[in-house]
Amino acid sequence: MDNTIGLVILLAFPIAVVITAIRLSVRWTGGWRMAAVLPLVAIVGDLLFSYFAGVVNPAAHHLWPFELMTVTAICTVFLIAASSLRRATLEKERREGPPPA
Repeated sequence: MDNTIGLVILLAFPIAVVITAIRLSVRWTGGWRMAAVLPLVAIVGDLLFSYFAGVVNPAAHHLWPFELMTVTAICTVFLIAASSLRRATLEKERREGPPPA
C-alpha cells in the first residue's frame, strides 16, 4: 500500500481514455460508433489478459503497467485520428451536400 499515488496516476490515463471512448460511442452513429468502441475493447482486453495471466502464474506477467500505458497511448492516438477524420468528413458533407441516393 506504499505506492497508492503511483497506482492512481497509472490508472488515471486509461480511465480518462475509457470515459472519452464511452462518451464518443454514445454521441457518434454508424461506423463511427464502432471506431469509438474499439479502444474500449483494446484496453479492457489488455486488462483482462494481464489479470488472468497473473492468476495463472503470478511471476510471469509483471510488466502490465507498461503494457497498459502502451495500449492506452495507441488508443488515444486512434481516437484523435478518428475524431479528426470524422470532423473532416462531416465538414465535407456539409459543404458538398449529402451523397446522391
